[in-house]
Amino acid sequence: MRAITKKIRQELKNLNVEFVSIRYESFAGGNAVNIKLHEKYSYAEKRAVEKILDKKFVYGDFDGSIDYYEYRKNLERDENGSVFWENYVKYIGVF
Repeated sequence: MRAITKKIRQELKNLNVEFVSIRYESFAGGNAVNIKLHEKYSYAEKRAVEKILDKKFVYGDFDGSIDYYEYRKNLERDENGSVFWENYVKYIGVF
């Protein structure tokens, strides 16, 4: 899904964050984008970038205490109420 990686690349560019690679993967039950940042960023800086991207591009959150994945309510939708799934992923990892 190239659309989501393009959007994430643009967001990183807007944040002035240097990255080494962005990899999209699809698996049974979801999808993910893994982002490798430049070595110069600290662990805290990487978590901060991950938090920003998570709020913008991840479509839900997993609650391990009840083993449930809850979809966010503020997802972008079309005029029929269908979610633009191509704008979101299940997980984002920043390394």
